[in-house]
Amino acid sequence: MDKFPLVSVIIPTYNRIRKVGNAIESALKQTYPNIEIIVVDDGSEDGTPALMKKFPGVQYIIQEHAGQAAARNNGLRRAKGTYIASLDSDDTWNPTFIENCVECIENNNLDFVFTNWQHDDGNGEYVDPFSTYKFFKPYLVDRDQPWNILDDEELRSLYISGCPSPSSSLLIRRTSIVSEWNANLKIADDWCVLLDIIFAKKCRAAYSKKKLWVKNQDGTNIHDGRHENELLQHLYVHDMEIMYNRHKKGLKKSEIQVYKESVTYYLTMYALQRLTIYKDPKTFVAPMRKAFMTNPKQVVSLLWWEFKTRSQKKLARLIQPSSTPSVKPDPTKNASSIS
Repeated sequence: MDKFPLVSVIIPTYNRIRKVGNAIESALKQTYPNIEIIVVDDGSEDGTPALMKKFPGVQYIIQEHAGQAAARNNGLRRAKGTYIASLDSDDTWNPTFIENCVECIENNNLDFVFTNWQHDDGNGEYVDPFSTYKFFKPYLVDRDQPWNILDDEELRSLYISGCPSPSSSLLIRRTSIVSEWNANLKIADDWCVLLDIIFAKKCRAAYSKKKLWVKNQDGTNIHDGRHENELLQHLYVHDMEIMYNRHKKGLKKSEIQVYKESVTYYLTMYALQRLTIYKDPKTFVAPMRKAFMTNPKQVVSLLWWEFKTRSQKKLARLIQPSSTPSVKPDPTKNASSIS
C-alpha cells in the first residue's frame, strides 16, 4: 500500500475568473503531499485561459460548453489517482482537507468520505449546513467522533432522502465509482454519482462534523445561486424524477415510498409557488396533476397544511386576487445556464 496514494483533484469551471484562482490555490496549499490538479474549463469567455498561465503545474483542459457534469467527466477520464476529489471553482479547501479525508478513508477501507463546511451566504454570515438539513439530523445524534461511519443501510436511507455532501465536500475511492456524473441532470450530478455507488454494492462511508472547506455564495452558484422556485423545478422536480427512474429497479418498497413522498412534496410546493407567488396558473396545473397521480392522500394533507399555516390576509388574496396583484419576476424564464 502506498504511504501517500495519489489524489486527483478535478476543478470544473465556467466564467469564474474571479474565483477559480482561489480554488486552485487552496488545492496547491494542501498539506497532503501527493496530488494532481486538473482544471477543466467548460468554454469560459472571461479570460480564464490567461489566468491559468499563472499555474504551470496544473493540468488545464478546455472543452466546448457542456455543463459541470461533462467537465467533471472530462477530468475523471484523465485522472490517475487512487482517490478522486472534485472541487467547485467557487469553493476553497482548508489546508488539511485532503490529509484528513485520506487518513479516514484509508484507515477504515471506505468508499467515500465527506466533511462539513462553512457556508458564506454572501452577506458575511456563515451557516452550519449539517445542522440545517432536516433529513440528516437523525444521523448526527450521539455521533461526536472525529469521523462517523455510515453503513450500507444508513447510506441507502440517507441518500434517498437527500444529499448532505456537495462535490467539494467529498473524497471518493476511484474503484468505487461505477458511473460518470450524469449530464442529463441540471444540478444533482454529484448526488446521483453517489446513489450509483450506493446502489451498486454494499458500501461504507464516513462524515466529519469539522468544517474543512468554505462554500462562497455569490448569486452565480449552481445550487445556492438559484431562486427557490427555480431550485424546486430543477433539483427536486426534474432531477429527482430522473434519479428515481434510474434506481427504482433496485429499490425496496419502503425506499420507493420515501422517494414518492419526496417527489410529491416538492411537486406540490413548486406548483403552489407557481400559482400563489408568480400568479401563473398555466405552470401550476401539470406539476399538481403529477403530484396527485403519485400520492393523492399526501397532496391533500399538504394542501390542508398550507391552508392552515397561511395568514387570513394571504388566504383572502389567494381566493379573491386584487385588481393589481404583486407578481414576482419568474426566475425560470430566461434563466442562464451556469457551470
